[in-house]
Amino acid sequence: MKKPEQVHIGYLLKQINDKIEASGNFVLKEYGMTFAQSRVLACLEDAGGQATQKEIEGWLGVTHPTIVGIISRMERDGFVRCWQDEHDRRIKNVQLTEKADQVAEVLQASIEENEKDILACFSRQEGQELVRLLIRLNDYLGQQSDAEKRKKGLK
Repeated sequence: MKKPEQVHIGYLLKQINDKIEASGNFVLKEYGMTFAQSRVLACLEDAGGQATQKEIEGWLGVTHPTIVGIISRMERDGFVRCWQDEHDRRIKNVQLTEKADQVAEVLQASIEENEKDILACFSRQEGQELVRLLIRLNDYLGQQSDAEKRKKGLK
């Protein structure tokens, strides 16, 4: 077993994310949804049930082609309804359907159960500290990314 100072943080975070995603996909398969689609569903719920495709891209930090594919499959499967903005045809609006609302309830319960499972190997205090540190790391990396984009004139 490697010592903590020998472990690459990015690799470790990727491994953890892959395990969480696999678990999510297992649960969601029963409902005809993927983990990636559930992230779109969560964004739309946070936005009151409707947002533009561009807003979803930004919130999730994914590329245009990636979100187009995810939303197209969600529309095909009846989880969202999409339409072009009547004033600007470049804008695509996305709205949750009743079917998505039903899955959202199951998804929320699954997330809560998964969070308990993830934190089961920690004391309550350790779990809270882990969450606090992950938030801090996420915020820091977001600031670094924003600074790099500004340097390159992208933001």
